[in-house]
Amino acid sequence: MRQVFTVLFLAFTGILHGQNKIEWDGKYQLQLSDFQSPASQIGEIDSYSLLTGSGMEFSFYMNNAEFMFTKILIQKLIAPLIEMLHH
Repeated sequence: MRQVFTVLFLAFTGILHGQNKIEWDGKYQLQLSDFQSPASQIGEIDSYSLLTGSGMEFSFYMNNAEFMFTKILIQKLIAPLIEMLHH
């Protein structure tokens, strides 16, 4: 039964998301306007952007004892040193 639903789902997904096929005869030359939508701006623009498909993530884990030690270390040692350097 599960396999039947899977096959039906995949079949309908292909049908519903398909595009109309257009036979290409090779006589028509593509123009830039063929790819332009009313919302797009082709020509001079004032903004530039660079998007990458990658990213970086940093995470770490501390148990309660490590967290308390770090908190006390910052409060008692590092924070006074930083304050002393600013004066």
